[in-house]
Amino acid sequence: MDKKQLRKQMIKTRNTLDDHARRLHSSNILQHLSKLDFFQSARAVAGFVDFRNEVQMRPILQHLLAMNIPLMLPRISDDGTQMVFYQVDSLEHLVISRLGIMEPDPACCVPGDLNQLSLVLTPGVAFTRNGFRLGYGGGYYDRFFESISNDVLRIGLAFDLQIVADIPCEPHDIRLHGYVTENGFFNTTTASLL
Repeated sequence: MDKKQLRKQMIKTRNTLDDHARRLHSSNILQHLSKLDFFQSARAVAGFVDFRNEVQMRPILQHLLAMNIPLMLPRISDDGTQMVFYQVDSLEHLVISRLGIMEPDPACCVPGDLNQLSLVLTPGVAFTRNGFRLGYGGGYYDRFFESISNDVLRIGLAFDLQIVADIPCEPHDIRLHGYVTENGFFNTTTASLL
């Protein structure tokens, strides 16, 4: 199965979760995430705003803001080629983009200092147990990962039904260090992340 077919199948599978299950699983993901040392001690976190029935992010983002951990969220550049991360002090400072995604309002937010990042919470359509992810096909996260230090942890957030045996990989695909589902944290590297 190629990436396009797998993406279509996995979005359909993810859409089978009803609102109650999505809320419950998202709450469990926050509980697991909030206990992780690298989350509690993060210098700054790049997050995302959920889209298309992804893990519900608002409680996670609010938790980070309540912990006074600098939070950066992505905005697609005007030319559509990359994500630019802005520091967000309130979720009230988000606006709907031309793609229908909630993004930081540059009138209220300043560009984030990516040198401060220690953690990137990463969305995706599907993930493998060895750390590969399938996104929506724009390549935004792979380009972003190339632009930051490899020391910054890349952690996927997903429902367990999004974990698959295999994803077709290309040379530019960058592995995640781990992922969190409603069933807990899974390390995809040989290094200890706890």
